[in-house]
Amino acid sequence: MGRYRVPDGADILISPYIIHHRPDLFPEPDRFDPGRWSRERSWAKAERAMALVPFGTGSRKCIGHDFTVMNVMLSLASILADWKLTPATSRPVTLIGRSIIEPRHLDLRLHRRQMS
Repeated sequence: MGRYRVPDGADILISPYIIHHRPDLFPEPDRFDPGRWSRERSWAKAERAMALVPFGTGSRKCIGHDFTVMNVMLSLASILADWKLTPATSRPVTLIGRSIIEPRHLDLRLHRRQMS
């Protein structure tokens, strides 16, 4: 790996946070941009999509990956169908490094959507 020799069968620890913040793979990595995954984006190619590793990869990939992705999508769809979320304060959101990266000061206000 690069200039380092990795013995056969060795475990390698990677940091998804560091990979996900490489600007050559994820332009403006700290900006919320759902469109970054659209097929129209020139950099959203298969080799760069492989750099998204929130659940690990390979033989040690999290067994809950598919369940979690489906659960998050259904939960968000259910919430956002009835509610609009807006920032509750002007404080900037910062990140806390724990076993996962968590947001601090992500205070949101819920507004019921008007049904027409």
